[in-house]
Amino acid sequence: WVITKKQDDSYKARLVALGYQECSENIRKDSPTCNKDSLRILLLLTASCYWKIQHIDVQAAFLQGKPISREVFIKPPKEAETTSLWKLLKCIYGLVDGPRKWYEEIRDTLENLKMTVSIHDESLLFYNVEGKLEGIIALHVDDLLFSGNENFLNVVIPALKAKFRLSSEMDTNFVYTGLTVTQKSSSILLSQSKYTEQLSEIPIDPQRFNDNTRKLSDKEMAEMRSACGALLWIATQTRPDVSYGTCVASNSFSTGTVADLKSVNKTIKYAKKNPLVISFPRLNLVNNELRLLIFCDASFANLKDGSSQGGFILFLVDASGKCAVITWQSKKIKRVCKSTLAAESWAMIEAIESGEIALAQIKEILGNLTIKCVCFTDCKSLHDAVHTTNTMSDRGLRIPIACLRQRVNKDEISIVWVGTKFQLADCLTKAGASAAFLREILSTGLMPQEFCKFAFFEK
Repeated sequence: WVITKKQDDSYKARLVALGYQECSENIRKDSPTCNKDSLRILLLLTASCYWKIQHIDVQAAFLQGKPISREVFIKPPKEAETTSLWKLLKCIYGLVDGPRKWYEEIRDTLENLKMTVSIHDESLLFYNVEGKLEGIIALHVDDLLFSGNENFLNVVIPALKAKFRLSSEMDTNFVYTGLTVTQKSSSILLSQSKYTEQLSEIPIDPQRFNDNTRKLSDKEMAEMRSACGALLWIATQTRPDVSYGTCVASNSFSTGTVADLKSVNKTIKYAKKNPLVISFPRLNLVNNELRLLIFCDASFANLKDGSSQGGFILFLVDASGKCAVITWQSKKIKRVCKSTLAAESWAMIEAIESGEIALAQIKEILGNLTIKCVCFTDCKSLHDAVHTTNTMSDRGLRIPIACLRQRVNKDEISIVWVGTKFQLADCLTKAGASAAFLREILSTGLMPQEFCKFAFFEK
């Protein structure tokens, strides 16, 4: 038995099979859960369509999945007071294909209700009637996040409730997979403030505090890994402003020193002292009135091992300047970069590819809207290289620059130079860079006119 305490202080008991005792090499066990980008798209669409955000939790979901496709016997718990073995009819918790069987059942049910599975995220389904979006659902195992118009709420949701046993239903203000979701009159707010408050700095022996190059003990290394895992959770979900510090710390495990421990503590202290709530305002989803703004940056050879750091952040913006963040990233550039131009080029390639995926998913859901893409860089040499036909002297840069030029020439994207103080991705690639400008945009859901004029009024 596994006993867990619920948010209302009640307890839940699960009978869990020792699935590791079963040979699972030939058992399909993959099961998608809604990724963070899809979740943000769902939130911005919900706010923009004037829908109510809602959440339902399925009770004992695995027992409501598809029948098990093989013979499995388990020894009953002692509370059953029997000497017989139990033959399973459904997958229970602990079996490797339990999540898969449940996903297949909920997916097939929703498809039978005329919902469409996204080709970009198979745990995101949307409900279109005559080409118009009427509802959307995100799946995270037994947690369903959804919104829709009256027709969707009267057709799809009652059918789900009739088929599956539910343990809870909530709307407008709840916690979904660790994220606090709050709906206001004209926006939806997303945060992890309560989780962040629980983060603790790692104690450092006073006798070792000033020895920055001293290697960490096994205990300190374990504590740093745990702290980095907690930071990584908030950095990828709601806190782009701590992404760089978290990424650098996560890459220091093999050579961890007291200085790295101090850096982790500094990031934790900053995160707790500067809470952040991301706003998803009501956008005007009109054809030709939306833009995808990409801010990308790189820092050449600024990491311990001489590698370069790349980062980007993407916003969907309407003509009034209201904006919603879709995704961001801060990570070490995999390629060896020989110059600032090389680092900036490869960072921009990855940023634009992420933007193309986001655009494809939005268009899949809303229909074939025309959404122009604008990419901002503070690297003047990259901007100039893309807007010329001159051959690059560095042969290693000819392919990435050619890719960027082709996109610009086909009018798939505009690349605009901005000063470093306007580069929102600056704090994703270097220590000490201020995140205040980015935090203000994330919390207000308003993009400054300096960027909107390039996106809507200038080529």
